[in-house]
Amino acid sequence: MSSVTLASRAFNQDDQIFFARLSGDFNPIHMDPLAARRTQAGAPVVHGIHAVLWALDKLAENGMVTGKVRGVKVQFTKFIYVASTVMLNLRHRDEESTGVLERVVEREPAILIDLKEAAAQSGWIDVDRARTRSEGQFPHADSAIGARRVAAIAVLSTLTGMVCPGMYSLFGAFAIDLVEDSNHKDAVGFSVSETDERFRMIRMNVSGAGIRGSVQAFLRWPPIGQASFDEVSKVVAPAEFAGSTALIVGGSRGLGALTAKVIAAGGGKVIVTFATGRKDAEKLAEEICGHTTHDACRVIQYDVRQDAASQLKLLETEVSHLYYFATTSIFRQKDGFFVSSLLDEFIEIYVKGFYDCCRVLNKNSSQALIAYYPSTVAIDNNPLSIIEYTMAKMAGEILCANMNRANTRTRVVVSRLPRLMTDQTATVVPATTAEPLDVLLPVIRQRIHLRFCSSDSCRIPRTWRWFSSVGIALADLCIFALLRVVETFECVDHRAVHSDQLFVGTRPAATGR
Repeated sequence: MSSVTLASRAFNQDDQIFFARLSGDFNPIHMDPLAARRTQAGAPVVHGIHAVLWALDKLAENGMVTGKVRGVKVQFTKFIYVASTVMLNLRHRDEESTGVLERVVEREPAILIDLKEAAAQSGWIDVDRARTRSEGQFPHADSAIGARRVAAIAVLSTLTGMVCPGMYSLFGAFAIDLVEDSNHKDAVGFSVSETDERFRMIRMNVSGAGIRGSVQAFLRWPPIGQASFDEVSKVVAPAEFAGSTALIVGGSRGLGALTAKVIAAGGGKVIVTFATGRKDAEKLAEEICGHTTHDACRVIQYDVRQDAASQLKLLETEVSHLYYFATTSIFRQKDGFFVSSLLDEFIEIYVKGFYDCCRVLNKNSSQALIAYYPSTVAIDNNPLSIIEYTMAKMAGEILCANMNRANTRTRVVVSRLPRLMTDQTATVVPATTAEPLDVLLPVIRQRIHLRFCSSDSCRIPRTWRWFSSVGIALADLCIFALLRVVETFECVDHRAVHSDQLFVGTRPAATGR
């Protein structure tokens, strides 16, 4: 099978706005960078139907789509990110040619939370606006299959992105026949024909404006919210973390936001950083300060890929603890199992960014710094799909170990977290995840604040500190005894277990944090 590139292009933000106005699909995954970062895509993506119509137009321009075409079948397997290059390749199979793509909100999308709501959905999507606004935009496709049908294909994007499933949708595929219908109504009718809870899949029949066929879409998970401050307060003593000031890098959402609530609920002060999510960070600060004091949570902008010294000068206070939850999109679409530029990106964030942050904090502080570096159980499994991420995290662990060996003024605590429910791990197909609060609270309480807390830097009552020290000592003795038993009888898989393999929290099989 040979392949020839017919055309290539990069869709920009103006293209996004143009197609949203043409089709009526203003779903935030296409239009809002902050909303898109909380989806599986992690960043704004091109409307799939826009790419399809561009491809059809180019194929028609080259004489490969004519009035003899009877149907169109498309499966969306990868995201096309805004500003990334897309190529239209022509594949030849047994003398048949196949075109293959290889790589301002006017109204709110409908919000369907479960498939039961979707099962009864039906209605009509008007194509008149799409036909009017698409005139001259896809001239070759218009000539080949008709402007009315081009508009009908365009509004399939509105159907999935705005109506069903709506807000939390992913367009999976469509297969349509080009027909001559007796109904000259400029609209596409739809009705849900099948739902599948296992894959959160919705299939719809569509008909009208010269097309007839089916559409497949998936209902993705909404942005993942962590435990509220009230919920956290029920399991955290009011003065557990009193006297501490924690800088939480990447604290505007996810595990960082949860950590901020835990420390503030325990009487500590927190400084939450964000790179792009200012609104999320400010909303978190409002929640924390509303339950504590007006100065319990501050917010600053900090991008770990930029100079640390110039950004952290805004702290205006000494920091006793650092929690490093800086991250980027982990699950990427790749050509090949290893991409060196992706490893460079992860190293910059998970290794260099962490070290620079610690270095600047130490330089500007009169007291020693306790830093928490969250690693991942993916290092144990080492899945090929995220090999660059696990390599960077392994490098981060090595850095942390050597920072402790070098007797720097930073004491680094590392734990390999199991897969926790976050925006990045919320796959369409449900996966087994641990409860974030159940995993993080022991880490914060036992391995970071209490164990390394001295009377000079911590104001927890002396009785509490005594009980906590005794408790941790007893826990260590139990772990030592358990290890002795394991070494005697060996594990089921006959691998020796060493104490340096023990990390806080459970460690189920998983592909990422």
